[in-house]
Amino acid sequence: MAETFDVLSHHEAICIFQGIRRNPCMFRTALCPDRCGHSSDVAFFAVEKYLKYEKLGEYGDDKQDIFTTEVNKPVYRQDPSIAEKIKTLNQGQKVKIVYDHLYVKDDSCQRPERPFISLEVL
Repeated sequence: MAETFDVLSHHEAICIFQGIRRNPCMFRTALCPDRCGHSSDVAFFAVEKYLKYEKLGEYGDDKQDIFTTEVNKPVYRQDPSIAEKIKTLNQGQKVKIVYDHLYVKDDSCQRPERPFISLEVL
């Protein structure tokens, strides 16, 4: 089966950049939490105001108070330049974020994904 996905919800909002925090690994291997490679740097954005919201599927995300994305690892279906742009932001800076909540299906699994479609500095 080829990979397919459904858009469950679409979000566009003005957000305030809250900073990047280290998200430690929560697995329980001998190398966790700091030597396993599962930890990530996560950017946090507080939603100030929604510009557009559509819930297109029964299980789509509701409106959010916080948007997050990893910045040191590739995010499926997210342009790598978005992570690079986030790394240049200053805490408190306003941005416009567009993200989709997707439900992805392929041969091996079914999973949610939440890529940022765009990030515009205001």
